[in-house]
Amino acid sequence: MIENILDNFDFDKVRKVMGFLQWEWCDVIEETSSVPSTYKIVCSARDRLEKAYEYAIKNKENATLSSGGFEAFAQYNKETNEVDYLELKFVLTSWDEEIHYE
Repeated sequence: MIENILDNFDFDKVRKVMGFLQWEWCDVIEETSSVPSTYKIVCSARDRLEKAYEYAIKNKENATLSSGGFEAFAQYNKETNEVDYLELKFVLTSWDEEIHYE
């Protein structure tokens, strides 16, 4: 699933948007910040997906991990004890509200 997502996700579009918005990532080792290369963007996305998947399997529950604009979601299926749905998003903005009943 991870490879299919990485093969089909439009990382070039993500990089273009980041460049347009001057959305920079900080490099702690080099102590710099810049719009990351497509390679770094792909590596970050892979990391989010792998960690969401691993968390879901280890904890037997759904997992969402986000960083740098990416949000990875892994859906855990308790009947099969497997992750049966994996999603990657690049989020620019979102909004939600919830009504709490007592």
